[in-house]
Order: sequence, then structure tokens, then C-alpha cells
Amino acid sequence: MLSVQTNLLAMNASNNFQINSKKNKRTTEKLSSGYRINRSADDAAGLAISEKMRRQIRGLMQGTANAQDGVSFVQVADGSMDEVHGMLQRMNELAVKSLNGTWTESDRASMNAEFDQLRTEIDRIGYDTQYNEQPVFEEHEDSYYQISGSRKWNDNQLHTVPALNNELNIHLPSYYEPSDYSLTVPAGVYTTQELIDEIDSALETMKPSNPGFVFEYTDSGFCRLNFERSDGMPTEIASVDGSLSYLLFDNYTGYSSTSLLGTTVFDSKFPLPIVRGQNDELGFYVENANGSNFISMTIPPGKYSRSDMINLINENLRKNPDAAGVTAKEYGTSSIQITGGDTISITGLKGNMFKLETSSVIYSSVFYDNVKYGSSSGIAASVTGKAYYGSSATDKIHLSAANKNNVLRFKINGAADYTEITFADKAGGYTMAEIRDEINKQLEAKGLQDAALASTGNTTVSVPSSPTSTTSRSVQYLKLASLVTGSASSLEFDTTDPAAVNTYNVLFRDTGYLPYKFSGNKAYLQGYANLNSSFMLDNTDSLTFTVNNQSYTIDNIDGTYANGSTLVTALNSRLQNDPALSALKDKIEFRGSSPISIYSLSDDIQKIEFTAGQRNATYDKLFKGVTQVTNSASYSYSWGTVSRPQGSTAVNVTNATASVTIPADRQNATIELTDKTNKLNFYSSGGSREITLAARKYKGISDVISEINKKLSGDNVFSNISASFKDGKLLITAVPSTENANGSYYIEFNSGSSALRGILGTHESITNATPHEASPYILSTYTSIPDATTINSGNNALTLQIGSDPAATVTIANGSNYDKDGLKKAVQAAIDSDASLKGKVTVDISSDGKLQFSSTGGTITASGSFYQDVIITEKTQNESTQKGGYPAGSFQNAYIIGRKDLTAEPVDIISGANDAFTFDFTYTDPKGKNSFQKEINITIPEGTYTGDEIAALLQDKIQEKFDEEKIEDLEIKVTIGGYKTNVVGANDDTALQIVVNQKAGKEPANGQYVLDGVRGTAASFLFYKTTNKPKATYITGSKDLSKGVLFKPGQNVLTFSADSVPYQFTFPENTKYTANEFIGLLNDMFKNGDDNGNVAPLTASLENGALKISHRVFGSHTITDIGGSARSTLFLEESGRNFRDPINLLVGVETKDMVEIPRTRVNSCSLGINSITISKPKYAEKAVSRIKNAITTLSSRRSTYGSLQNRLEHTINNNNNVIENTQASESAIRDADIALEAMELAKNNFLMQSSQTVLAQANQLPNLILNLLQ
Repeated sequence: MLSVQTNLLAMNASNNFQINSKKNKRTTEKLSSGYRINRSADDAAGLAISEKMRRQIRGLMQGTANAQDGVSFVQVADGSMDEVHGMLQRMNELAVKSLNGTWTESDRASMNAEFDQLRTEIDRIGYDTQYNEQPVFEEHEDSYYQISGSRKWNDNQLHTVPALNNELNIHLPSYYEPSDYSLTVPAGVYTTQELIDEIDSALETMKPSNPGFVFEYTDSGFCRLNFERSDGMPTEIASVDGSLSYLLFDNYTGYSSTSLLGTTVFDSKFPLPIVRGQNDELGFYVENANGSNFISMTIPPGKYSRSDMINLINENLRKNPDAAGVTAKEYGTSSIQITGGDTISITGLKGNMFKLETSSVIYSSVFYDNVKYGSSSGIAASVTGKAYYGSSATDKIHLSAANKNNVLRFKINGAADYTEITFADKAGGYTMAEIRDEINKQLEAKGLQDAALASTGNTTVSVPSSPTSTTSRSVQYLKLASLVTGSASSLEFDTTDPAAVNTYNVLFRDTGYLPYKFSGNKAYLQGYANLNSSFMLDNTDSLTFTVNNQSYTIDNIDGTYANGSTLVTALNSRLQNDPALSALKDKIEFRGSSPISIYSLSDDIQKIEFTAGQRNATYDKLFKGVTQVTNSASYSYSWGTVSRPQGSTAVNVTNATASVTIPADRQNATIELTDKTNKLNFYSSGGSREITLAARKYKGISDVISEINKKLSGDNVFSNISASFKDGKLLITAVPSTENANGSYYIEFNSGSSALRGILGTHESITNATPHEASPYILSTYTSIPDATTINSGNNALTLQIGSDPAATVTIANGSNYDKDGLKKAVQAAIDSDASLKGKVTVDISSDGKLQFSSTGGTITASGSFYQDVIITEKTQNESTQKGGYPAGSFQNAYIIGRKDLTAEPVDIISGANDAFTFDFTYTDPKGKNSFQKEINITIPEGTYTGDEIAALLQDKIQEKFDEEKIEDLEIKVTIGGYKTNVVGANDDTALQIVVNQKAGKEPANGQYVLDGVRGTAASFLFYKTTNKPKATYITGSKDLSKGVLFKPGQNVLTFSADSVPYQFTFPENTKYTANEFIGLLNDMFKNGDDNGNVAPLTASLENGALKISHRVFGSHTITDIGGSARSTLFLEESGRNFRDPINLLVGVETKDMVEIPRTRVNSCSLGINSITISKPKYAEKAVSRIKNAITTLSSRRSTYGSLQNRLEHTINNNNNVIENTQASESAIRDADIALEAMELAKNNFLMQSSQTVLAQANQLPNLILNLLQ
């Protein structure tokens, strides 16, 4: 049979069909998938690029979703913060509303209730706001440590904070620097909310500065101490102690050691002045278990800040081995304390450092002023003379046997016999000082130097210096005084012996006054015209004047004169050469230049003058003064003051002012000051001062004031001086320097200042020529002479010298009982009998009876027996006598005031524990002979006492001790309150006051009395430091142990210190104890010893489920430094972290595209408003400030979140843009070209159809060929 084995045409057609079929499948695949690349074989490189782009696109899409979640998170936070903002605004309204003085306390309480609710809601928002079941806001900073308190408080629960128990101490681990922090709050009574507010204020100002502590009062009523660090640094609190730690956990320090806690306020602007002998002595007792030592130091004079004083005290303490362990440090915000830690008490305070001043000069202590020094000053008998001696005013004291006035006799202090002082004759007489020395010399020789003393005093007497004026002369007087005071003091003078009486009169009553002298002068006429410059007189000018009532005219004086001097030369030439003036030749002359005057040259010229009719135009030119005088104005000034409150370094200053009223027409007028009118002068407490203003024209008074202020400056009295214009007055304000002593200080205008002429304006003042009549030289007795004077051989010689003439002696006729006129005539006759004196001396009796000698020839000098007996006149004045006595007010009581509030609660006194009360009573004799210091020791019976009861008991006990010590003139008064010292920081009304008074009918010895050095075991309970009811020292934790205790591995060691002895207790790990089982275990460890075998004098117990550790023995004990790995298990409820995971959003494809949403806080603590209250105005003021800051802080945090939201929204937009463009790029690489592929599909379909047709035809060819062959 025939067959065709090969059909090449069919095979070729079949192959083409297969190829076209495959192409058709790929094209169909591309068209159905839409992708150009469906497998790596399609385009290996393009597939790789496409997949990377797909990764980017899908990552960006998820990042965009993440960013949108972040936006939602931020929007939730911002919405919550918006609500908080609204509540803060309402709280601000309430705080401002509370500061309305018309509201009552109950009104403010109602406002405060809403205020607290708003704060509570802010906290709720901060704690409860969530997004996707996680908190939106953080409660704490990134790093924090928290100690939770176990004591629950009511908002309005009252807390009494005494001045000496008002501190909170926070101790950090030793790796912190610094590691110890302390704060104090002012003493007072507070609600819980107010006390927390005070603690919050103290945290702001604590030293060292607050590293991040927050004291929180929660809505549930518990307190928490947080240590917050926003910088991420680690946080940990080692321990908390101090009186205010009771807010967290219950504790008591037993009979704690006493520190010297100062109340003196050191103002940062003003240092404390230390003055030698006033407040420079500091003493105290250091008491510990080994006894007591007295420490004293003297502070060098100077001015000290608080830190300077602390350093100085510590330097002194370091030098004293008895002061080991004692240091000075800051107390509160502005005071100082001296402390001995837990085992040393500081008591027995002594020294003038604690002296309480009662005068205007205040010397504040470094610590406080509570000791008022007492004094006794009985009056001594004395006689103070009115007989005077002064070399320029009186004669010496002449004592002699011949005069029967040389014996002084008196009885001293009730003596039976007279003491006799005899004076020897002394040529020329005694001075008062010589009398004094002679009396004291003879008293000492008689052994009476301690019984009486003569002294001299100084005073002045008035002596005529001219016919119309007097001057003062210094003189001495004699004083004889008993040296005994009180009613036992007396001086009794002999009044029966004539010689003794005469001597007494000479020494104490009679003064021989020397005559006084007046210098004479010739007649002259003083002109006042200004003739310094050239002037001209014409032919009508003539000068007419009167000499001795005779008129004279000088005419023809026309001409031009360079000045007054050339005119004087011309006028004197006329006097010498003009025949019409010959009567005046050598009788008068013109003198001077500007102004000019007419002087007499002859004694017979009595008066030169211009009568009213002679004052013509020439007179006006040559003699009449015309000056510009400053307009009158009203001047005033007020004193400035400097004062210092005792107990504070602050200085209170009020300004001194001086003013001058500026006329209305001068206030805005142009004021011209020249070189002659630009000096402005002042008088002030700092002395006279002058400033020179610029010589120019000023645009009104304000312009002048600007110039004045440029030239004014402070001086040694005023720290600043300035000028201003107020109420029509030029006002000078001077600020007294705080360096000044307490007192008043002034400044005032010198109304003669030349600048005031320019400022106030001027007007003309006319001064006419002034005639001065001739006057003789006069010698006059000081007082009137007697109405009857006897002249005999013992007093009739008188020697006179006139000017430089030789002296001449005359003898006055003897006569008995000359009357004044008769004596005058007798003396004149004697003088006229001497040719050298006749006509030169005139004797007269003045209208007041004085004998006067006058002469025109010169000064009159007299001597001789008549001079000694008659011209030296005697004046008698009664002496001043003082009887000895002890009148009311002679004794100023002494007292000392404590610093312990004894009204708050009763005081428990326990025998042998706190029953000893000791102080020193010191008397200082001004004579230094009978001084003493008594130590007063009181034992107080055991019992419970109110303040008044303890005061009454101490009064009786101290009085008994005074009586035992023979202190018989004084009595004791002990009270609670009484004297009000006004010392800053004192609590006088509630403190113990011990007062020493004069006992009725007694006269305490003269001298100083001081109570100080209070010490003993009772001192800290009654005087120095507030304490509660005596009980053992204890400390109670805040951890609840009621459900049992399980010590985890590594958390089983408890450490603490008791009385500075360290203890360590290690407990078995992984062992479960009930609370009572654990207490039993711990007590066994206390009894048997700790890890190191130290037996602890302590007991453990449960109190409200918490661990309480107590000291077994009363006394000054401490339990501190609770620590160890088991502290959180056993004692304190603690929490914290040193790191916080951030909220991160990956908003892109790579990890570098991370965006962190910052954690923020909106609770009241973070906003600084957790403690504020508006219950009282002072707290409301703080609240306004804090809320303002909170609003600012919250706005800042919202702006941070708002900025972040904007960023995220931009991120979303950018991501979408990148996605869109990357998608397009990826599509270009991977997506199929539909048109191209459709055309390719059509082509392939056509080819397949063609291939099928060809194949069919090819498959028929073999049959055709076989058919042909067949």
C-alpha cells in the first residue's frame, strides 16, 4: 500500500501554528491581567524595579495610616487639653474673684469648693483620657520616684505648725550631689490644703534649689512625695524625715535634741550689723550623754549676710574641741540654726547676742532677742553748785583763814561726825578743778573715797559782747555727791559754824564775775552803691551830707570815673583843698571802692549821715544800694527716717524731702542761669552741698529739673537724691542710706542759692547808706553794784590804763555807805585828780545799776583793790540739792522670754527625764565689788501641766531659790505671755516669761541684772523647743503588711539607723509570713542582734497594718535612714522608673521615618496647681500667679501637639503624593499596553487562522498525491 511519510509543508505550518498559539496566549494573559510583566521571564530587571516600588507604595500607604492614627491621638489629646484650658480660665476667674475684699470667709469657702472640683476634674482628664485603651497623658515625667503616704487627711483638717517643728528633710542617695535638701514653712495654723500650698511655696525657694521634688495631695486624701526628672536622669529618694514628714507617715522623734533655731530674718538686701559690746557675744551649752560644755565666741564687728555668718560661726566651732559635732546652717528661708544633730542639745543661751533693746537703737541678734537686761539706779544725795569759775568770765575762788572761808564741814550718809575739808591759803585763788582735787584728796586720806566724791561739770554763762548783744563763756561748777544710793544716801552740811557756812557759799553759791569790756569806734557812714564799673557825673551832680548836725556840700564833681576808687581820690582832694570844706579837713575822709564810705578821723565827730532831704540823684548814684533780690517763695522740708525692726536685718527707710513753690508765671517761662546765678545749695544731715548748673537758657522748670538731676548724686547720708516737679513745687527727694544709724535725716534748700534767683525771678531792693555813730570804749561791772558801798584803805586803790598809755593809780576817798551816785562821783573825782587820766575817762551808773567807765582813748584796763572788791561783782545763786532715795521707776525689771508655745497642749513632766530647769541670774556691780552669778536649779515634780500651771509652779520654786540665795530685794513673776517685745518671729503671748521685779519696800543695789542661760532637761519642753506628750521615739511605714510578707530574691535586707548606730537585718528569701509572724521575727532579731550582732533597743508592732518601729527608752533618740532592698516590701509604698518607652509612629518605609509623639502631662501636679487654694487672700494671690503659669504651660504643650498634628497631616499629604507618583512609575514599568497587546492579539489570531488553513491544506496534499499515484 502506498503512503507518504513526510509532509514538510504540514510540519512547517504546524510549527508556525504552535508559535502563534503561544504568542496569542501571552498576549491574552497580558490583556486579561493588565500587566506587561506577569513573571520574571517577561522582564527580569523590570520585575525587580517594580517590586521595590510596590514595597515603597504599600509601606507608604501603611505609614499614612499610622500618621492618621497619630493625628487622631493628637486630636484626642488636644480636645482634652482644650477642656483643661477652659477649666483653668474658670479657676482664674474664681481666684481673682476671691481677692475681692468684700467677700467673707464663708464666701471664699464656697468658691474654693468649686475651685477644688475643677482641679479634681483636671486630674481625672489627665489620668482617664484614653486612645485605643491606652492613656493619652502621662502621670509622671520620663524618670520619677514616688513615696506614697499612708495617712489620710481631710481638706479642711487643721494642722498647727510651731516655729521650731516646721521642717521637711529629703535625703537622696550618696551618689547625688548635693544629697540633702530641707525646707521650712512659716509657723501657723493651716488647713491641709493650705499647708500643702505652703510646702509647695517652700519647695520653690528651698536651698539647695529643688531638683524636681513635688509634694502632692491626692483627691483620695493621701500625700505623695514625687521626685520628677524630665531630663531622664535616674531618680531615687533615700529617706524622708523632719517634723512635716508626718504628712506621709506617722513618726515621732521622742525627746529630740534641742537646736538653737533662730527667728531673726536675714533680708537678702540687708546684712546684719555686728557692733562691739552690743550684739557680738554668743554663748551656749553643748549637752550630750557625757555632760555639758559651755561654748562662747565673739563675732568681729562688721556686716554679715546669712551665709557669711554661718561660715564664721562654723569656723569658730571647728576651732573648739568641745563643739565637736555642732554646726551652724540655714534654717528656713532666712534664718540660722545651730544644731548638734540627733544626740547633742544646744541650750543655755547667753551673751549680749540675745539682748532685747528697749531704746531706739536696735541691735538684732543672729538668732533672736529675748533677754531684757534689768537695772537698779537709786538716787545718790548730792549738791550741785551754782558758783562758777571760767578764766574769761569769773574770778578765781579765794579761800583763806583770814576771810574765814577755808573750812567745809559735812556728814556723809548719816555719819555721826562731820567730815572736815580744810583749804590752805593760795595766792591768786583756786580754780574749780583744784577745789575738786583737794576735796577728793582729803576724802581719800580719811578713808572716805568710797563714801563721797567731788566732781566738776561744765556749763556756760552769758556775757555782754556789745551794748546790744551777748556771748557765751564756758565755766565750771562743783558737785559733791554720795557714792551710796537710795534712802541711806545723805549729805548734811554744817550750818552753824560761820567759817563752814562762808566756805559752802563760796564753793556752791557765790560767783565773782569779771567786768566786761566794749571796744569803741569812730563815727562812719556806710554806702551800698555798686561802683565797680565806669560811671559819669555831670555838672548838676553835687553831694550834700551832715556831720555833727552841720550840712556840707561837695559840688563840681562832674566827670567820668573808672570806679569808686577814683571818685574817692577826687572827693578826698576836695576835702583837703576846698576852703568851703575846711571845717572837715583832717576830720573825715572817703574810703573804699565799691561801695564807698565816709569815716571820721577825729574823736569829736559823733555822727555822719544823709538826711532825707539830702538824698538826691547824686546820693542815689554814689551811696544808695540797688540790688536784685530773689522773689520770696514758700520753702518746706520733711524728715526722712531709718529704722530697723528688732529680729530682722531689714531696714525701713522713709525719704526726706525739700520743696520750694515755683510761681505760676515761672513754671513754663524761659529761665536764664548765668555764671553768677547757677549755684544751687542745700543744707542736710550730710552737711552743706552745692551743685553747679549749666549757664544757659532753660525751657521752663522741667528743663531746669533735668539739669539738676544730672548734677545730683548720693552722699555719705543719702544713697540717692533726685529732683522732680509736683503740685507747683520743685521737689527734692533724698533717700537715706541704709548704712545710717536709726534716726531722722533731712535735706532743705539754702534759700540764698544763686540759682534760685534765676529760677524764682528777682525784684529790686533798695538799701540806703547807714550811719554809725561814734561809741566809746567801756569797762562795766557784770552786775549792779550795791546800793551802799564802804571805801577804806583796803579797797580804795584803782589802777587804770587807757589804750597804750602808761597805767595810773588813783586813790578814792574813803567813805561809809556810798550810794551809787555818790560812789560814781567819788571815783570820777579821783580819776580827774590825775592829770594823765583827766578828761579821758568818764564814770557813770547805767540804767540797770552797773558801774561803767568809758573812754574814747582806747581799751580800759583796771586792777587794784577797788577793782578786786567793787568792780568784780558777786552774784549769788542757790545751789541744786538732791536727796538720796529710791523713787518709783528706779528699778527696771529684767526678764527672759521663751520660744515655746505652752498654750497649745499640756506638758508632761517625767521624773528623771525632763524635770530639771536651770538658768543663771547675774548681778553686775558698777563698782565691780559685789557682782555675782547664781545658778538657779529647779526640779519640777512629775505630772501633767498646763502653761499657767507650770508658770505658777516655777514662780514659787524660783522664789524659794532666790530666798535661799539671800537675794532678798527681788521677787519673781512667771507668766505665760505678758510683755510684748515686737521682735520679728517672737511668740510672746504664748511663751514662758520669767520676770525679776523689785520687792515691795526694798531697794535693790545699783547695777545690772540679767536672766539667761536657760538649760536643763526641761528647757526644750518649756522654753526652747516645742514637743508633744512624752513618748518613745517611733516611725511608722506606709506599706500595708496585713496580707502577709513574702521576700523575693534580692529584696530581703532592711537597714536603718537608731541613735546614729547602723543596723542591718537579712530575712529568708521566698518565705511567706503573716503580718504577726513577721513582727515576731523582727522583734526576735532586735533582741538577739542584727547581721553584725548589734542588739537594737527597739520594738516592732503593727499599726493599721503598717510596720511601726519604736524605741524602748524615753529620751533623745532617733530612728532614721530606712533603707535596704526590703524597704519597699516592708516599709514604704514606693514606685518609679528611670525610663519611659516613647510613642513612635513609622510614617514612611524606612525606620528612619519614625515620628515620636511626645508624652505630655496635664494633671495638676505637672501644671503646678496641685496645691493651690483660694481659701484666703494670700493663697489666692499665689493661685492667680500659678494659674497664669499653668495656662502658659498648657498652651505650650497644646502648641507642641498642634505643631505635631500639622506635621503629620503634611506627612500624610506627602505620602499620598509619593504613592501616586510611584504608582504611576511602577505602572509604566509593569502594566501592559492594551492597544498594542490588542493589536498583537488580532495579529496572532490572524496568523493562527492562516496557520490552521495552511495546515489543513498541507494535511490534504499527501492524499492528493496518493490519489494521483493511484
